[in-house]
Amino acid sequence: MPNDPLDSLFPHPSPLASLLHRCDAAAAHRLMSTLSNPPMDGRYPGTPGEALAANTILQTLQHDRFLPLDELHAYCQPLSFPVTRFVRSPTFDVCGSSGAARLTHLRDYCVYVQGAAGGGHVRAPCLWLDTLQRPADFVPHELVAVIDGTSAGLDVTSSFHAYLDQLATARNLGFAALLRVDPVVDVRKAMIHARQTPSIPALGIAPAVLPSIFGTDHPPHLCLGSEVLLDVPIVDESISSAGNVVAQWGTGPVGLVLTAHYDHLGSLPDGTCFPGASDNASGVAVVLGAARVLSSLWDRFPFRLVVLLTTGEEIGLVGARRFLDRFSETLTPRCGVLCVDEISGSARSPLYLLKAPGWNEPLHFPGDVPSVGLPVRPGRLRLDGYSDDVAFLERGFRRVAVLLSRDMSTRVTHTTRDTPDRIEPERLAAGMRALVLAALRMALRYA
Repeated sequence: MPNDPLDSLFPHPSPLASLLHRCDAAAAHRLMSTLSNPPMDGRYPGTPGEALAANTILQTLQHDRFLPLDELHAYCQPLSFPVTRFVRSPTFDVCGSSGAARLTHLRDYCVYVQGAAGGGHVRAPCLWLDTLQRPADFVPHELVAVIDGTSAGLDVTSSFHAYLDQLATARNLGFAALLRVDPVVDVRKAMIHARQTPSIPALGIAPAVLPSIFGTDHPPHLCLGSEVLLDVPIVDESISSAGNVVAQWGTGPVGLVLTAHYDHLGSLPDGTCFPGASDNASGVAVVLGAARVLSSLWDRFPFRLVVLLTTGEEIGLVGARRFLDRFSETLTPRCGVLCVDEISGSARSPLYLLKAPGWNEPLHFPGDVPSVGLPVRPGRLRLDGYSDDVAFLERGFRRVAVLLSRDMSTRVTHTTRDTPDRIEPERLAAGMRALVLAALRMALRYA
């Protein structure tokens, strides 16, 4: 068996094992819990909770003796950008023969808003469509289109882009609003994306809602159902955000970036909070923990390491793109980028390390599994993905990878159930060890 390339950096197993042993599971879990506790209020950009989270991260970096980025001369890169928020909680009524029945938000329906869809007040009958097309015998602007939004076999990114396509089609056809049957509507907030074009309200409805609208849970094509009242009260506004938190160690050109987003979905006007423990307080904790371990090796690497904690990921990768707008020339063409987004899942579910297309350098060897503590499975990134890695891929960086362990069977992402008690400290430690090993392998191939 060929020698592991890390042997050139650590001639004996014990120093590397000792280094990985410094990945502090308890400290990472405490930080993740702090970032997802009630005072942070969901860490939505422009809110006091976001500012409190940014300050917590800054204090952690200062405590670990990281320095501000030379080119920034400060730890924070303040930002201003547009957001879309609820003015008050949305409502959804079904009008039947006995009057209007009010459905329950985040149980019977959720609102796909804050960037991808529009708001407003709609009163119109529902029309079931097998496929989104202009119905010959109906006037679309007088109707609410209802479609099956389930996406069997699609991953998260594909499902999201299918939703965007459906929303655009419904808008272009002239429908007043769009309802999508969504089997995971329970306790989920909006899908979030940067606003693209003015659009129509779009709601996900639980399958159990169909009988109250159509009298059956299997309506036939072009079935006309009950009239519904939709009120999606949103407002677009420009906010001043706490911005990105950036730090560094080492000297020379920037050869490695460890990054995770710290923003999340915030709260609803009724006080419902989305804690965001896995998405992405866990990623922040893993990045900061791994950076702390790697910082003891700064004299072994011929470059600077940048630690980048971004905001605005949930509304269109704003923080990562703004960082690159200002600092992309600071990064060398061979700069490696390791992004962490969601270290969650069940006790033994694997970690995934997804790399940019065309980049074949190994970041983990089979022998890493005992060191990491969990399997590390490879995969490929996509330019139409959903995390901050996309911003780096757009700028032509080739050595980009994302570490994650999203377990879709838990269905906690973007829900009120995304809480720290669902994530074992050892999973965070495994994430840190995987990130440290990947960073070391990137460093060996930097020259």
